Amino acid sequence: MELLQKEVVLEALQQFIGKHAYLHVEVNPGAYLRNSKVQISSVYVLGDNPYRIFLQFDGGQALLQMDNVTHMLVTQDIVIATGYDEYGRLARTIEISLTPFDVVGGNNG
Repeated sequence: MELLQKEVVLEALQQFIGKHAYLHVEVNPGAYLRNSKVQISSVYVLGDNPYRIFLQFDGGQALLQMDNVTHMLVTQDIVIATGYDEYGRLARTIEISLTPFDVVGGNNG
């Protein structure tokens, strides 16, 4: 991961507008959502480190806001934005891809 560059993340997220994408959201401790299939309507990256990311889905019918995002990994196929707590532990993550993420684990019984 490298420090988030607002313009880089915004440009990378804009490639998903109008497309169906897979979303992973994680907030630690306590919650994650993996492989939610959404159609991205608009994207915003606001602030000046830490940043706030907004993603609108399904024609503006749904919204995800993630605060205190500081780091990124951007490739041709995926955008990952993360934030860390005061101890350097992963506290929040957004991952977006055009292909589903692997699903490992879970409680089936």
